[in-house]
Amino acid sequence: MRTKVSMSVKQAIMKLKNENKTIRDIAEAVDLPKSTVWNIVKKQERTGELRNGKPSGRPRKTTVVDDQKILSIVKKKPFSTVEEIKNTLQDTGVDVSATTIKRRLQQHNYRWVTARPPLCYDQE
Repeated sequence: MRTKVSMSVKQAIMKLKNENKTIRDIAEAVDLPKSTVWNIVKKQERTGELRNGKPSGRPRKTTVVDDQKILSIVKKKPFSTVEEIKNTLQDTGVDVSATTIKRRLQQHNYRWVTARPPLCYDQE
């Protein structure tokens, strides 16, 4: 996964570039690959900005607060179903699908276990 370069590092790169340092020297100074330094310099020259662009892809349906609500519901009632969690969230004004709830729980290492029927003993 790509790591984001902080704004202070980008500003340091541009400062060194304005001091007529080579890409190689800048890369060694900030401990980044030459290609990364080159891309930052070219982006600055092309757009005039250093900040990252808007990420591609569809935005998440849930916020961090919504994810915390889902986790708190599961911690309070570990055997609650996804539909129960969904109904509880709808009561608070959050409308998400059961699939989204499952996905958020899986992202926090929750796994599904099939409920076993209770054991029946013959009373003799």
